Amino acid sequence: MKTFKEMKKDISLTFFIIQCLLAIGVITFYILGLCGIGKMWKFSDCFDASTYCLSAFTISLLVYILYFCKVRATKALQIYFILALCGHFIGGDLFNLYVLSKNYNYILHAFNSCMIGIIIYGMILRNVKKQSPIFMLIMTTASVVAVGVIWEFYEYLADTINGINMQRWRNSITGVPFVGQRALRDTMWDLFCDFFGGIFAGIFAYPVVIKGKSIYQHFELKMVNLNIHHTPIIYNELPLKSKQNDTSVKLQNQVEIDNLISDKLENQIEIEELVAEDNTEIIIEPADENKSGEGGEN
Repeated sequence: MKTFKEMKKDISLTFFIIQCLLAIGVITFYILGLCGIGKMWKFSDCFDASTYCLSAFTISLLVYILYFCKVRATKALQIYFILALCGHFIGGDLFNLYVLSKNYNYILHAFNSCMIGIIIYGMILRNVKKQSPIFMLIMTTASVVAVGVIWEFYEYLADTINGINMQRWRNSITGVPFVGQRALRDTMWDLFCDFFGGIFAGIFAYPVVIKGKSIYQHFELKMVNLNIHHTPIIYNELPLKSKQNDTSVKLQNQVEIDNLISDKLENQIEIEELVAEDNTEIIIEPADENKSGEGGEN
């Protein structure tokens, strides 16, 4: 129960509501398919609709997996994540916008690449002390392209296992497979969109950060420590135990500094005493010589 109460503070309500709608869609479309309703509309049948809702719902569970791995996604990042999944599975696949609009796929890929680039830019900025514009641009672009490649792996596996057409390797209307380079067009254009989206994010994010604005802070993944009192910790705030340790270390250092100062004072006093003794010896010695000279003359 404590974990559930803590999770309510970190999980966006909008994210949770959309997840519930996706879960309801999975069950509803599957039941309609079992009842013999093949197609509710001309775009997709019920079993496909159930599969698309299930895919979006399953991938959205990554937020909870990250939660139990002590990684927190900001609420804005959660909302973007669930909307991106819905844009792909619900808008693109279920309502068939990938077929009805030739540019929908490219716009969605480019926008998602920019958002992923901003997220990665913030992660690099938090962990690398010295940043140069060229370094940040290269790292952001390379990371976005890597995420795009992983997504293409997922599409390939989904097409292979479920027999669907996420990589557009066949005609969506006739079902006839494409041949040769035409079958690779969708995948390659997706990677091009990822590449240019990463470049745009790297170029756009640097002047924004230089001006002191914090757009990337709204879309961050942060590590937190939940071992202390089992309560969530506010971002950028140290745990109580670490603060106590820091205080004890500071006190210990202060004691050592005081001891060094006292030792220096003692040494200074000893030096002054030695100097004073040397001065008295210098003053006394000439007096002794004068006395001895007077005695010799007498």
